[in-house]
Amino acid sequence: MTDLEQQIQDKQKLLDENGMWQQMGYLSNDEIDCEPILLFKKHDVAPFPIVLEAPTGLKCPKYDWNQYKWVENDPNSQGAQITALKEQLDTTKQTLTAVQEQQNSVSKETSGALDKIQATQEKQAEATAQLLQMLAPILASKPSVPNIPNVPTSNTNGGAN
Repeated sequence: MTDLEQQIQDKQKLLDENGMWQQMGYLSNDEIDCEPILLFKKHDVAPFPIVLEAPTGLKCPKYDWNQYKWVENDPNSQGAQITALKEQLDTTKQTLTAVQEQQNSVSKETSGALDKIQATQEKQAEATAQLLQMLAPILASKPSVPNIPNVPTSNTNGGAN
């Protein structure tokens, strides 16, 4: 049990046994990292430099008044946190590199597909041009209209020709 945990336990015992105390708070400022204190009056919001929220999971807590949260102030724990952050950074870099490689691969595939589409369109344009060259002489000359013999369409003389 750390010294701070022992202090908290002792203060909690006093709080439970003596009706004079209403609440436990934690003093934290530039001079004192974290010191449990007992309060005569119950507070919903504590005045600076008292914090009502208990510091949990920290070896050497100190309240960060800019971010309004407890932070670790133990150099050894900070070193472990820095190591963990470095590992996270390395993992993030590896992920970023993998994503960039994947994007490059997709970009190359897309570029290749676009090149194939463009080549196909060029071939289609050439084929269309050749077809028009072959059809141009035919379309330029007047087609001959076949002579259709006069065939009577109605019988005006009663069926006798």
